[in-house]
Amino acid sequence: MIDRAAPRDVLVLWDLDQTLLDAGGVDRQVWLDVCAELTGTVLESAEVVPGSTVRALMRSLLRQSGLGEDDVDDVLPRAIGRERELLDARRELLVQHGRALPGARAAIEHFARAPHVTQSVLTGNQIDAARIKLEAYGLAAGLDLSRGAFGSDTVHRPDLVVQALDTARWLGRALEPGDVLMVGDSVLDVEAARSHGARVVAVATGETPASVLQDAGADLVVPDLVDLLPAMNSHPSLKGFL
Repeated sequence: MIDRAAPRDVLVLWDLDQTLLDAGGVDRQVWLDVCAELTGTVLESAEVVPGSTVRALMRSLLRQSGLGEDDVDDVLPRAIGRERELLDARRELLVQHGRALPGARAAIEHFARAPHVTQSVLTGNQIDAARIKLEAYGLAAGLDLSRGAFGSDTVHRPDLVVQALDTARWLGRALEPGDVLMVGDSVLDVEAARSHGARVVAVATGETPASVLQDAGADLVVPDLVDLLPAMNSHPSLKGFL
């Protein structure tokens, strides 16, 4: 009889926006409304870097609204709190204008059935905004947000990988960086994983072309999450996460 060792415990961390879901622009309008409310300036156009943490994003938008650095520091906590409040009030708009991306629900359900896999999120969103979006699109089941890392905790996205590993160890999971798989759609997702030795699958459902994600160092690039599981099954370094 062949003795097959149990699979090693692993952690799968999902990015949210343009990876699992598309909020249909509702979140972007919330950010602009928050800035207008707190600064009195209505931004006709605004630059948002894909993969930014909410702290970095709101800092940038407040600067674009004309605030100096000292004022940005003062206003930022109110901006983050107000983002949560407005997004919560617009749950129906999220449902009307956004969607779960193809394959997202099936992928989450697959990993949820694997006893050696813990699933959470690594996202630039704050935890409450992440929960609101996931609930709006029926994606919350199977994700343990207590083990995630969120953009309200840091400006720099790579710090979130360290946070997720520290949380896993604090909860008694002896995980090494190579036991962590990130799934995201931006170069910042890939760089965050790579900077700390985590594995990374990039999905080309956001603004970044597949070729750019590949060049950034992703272990695997897929066109969408429909192709995720079979592609991972054919990839030697990723099969252990299935």
